[in-house]
Amino acid sequence: MILGGNIVSTSGEEIEQKSGMISRRILSHTVEAKDGTKHVGIEISENAMLGKSLKSIRLSRQEAEKFVRMLNESISKT
Repeated sequence: MILGGNIVSTSGEEIEQKSGMISRRILSHTVEAKDGTKHVGIEISENAMLGKSLKSIRLSRQEAEKFVRMLNESISKT
């Protein structure tokens, strides 16, 4: 529910990063709201020795497409 609805599906891939005693995981979900609309949910979790945090980002289809374009632009410059 932190993503604004029920998770309908989760991407088959995830990103895992480890730096010292901290590990991060990024997941992408398709989320369906109570009114039936669907959106993209991005989950970023961070685990450390002393705690855990979870951040969520909710994007409409148009926002997700724009985010992909932004990422592709940055990727092309690396």
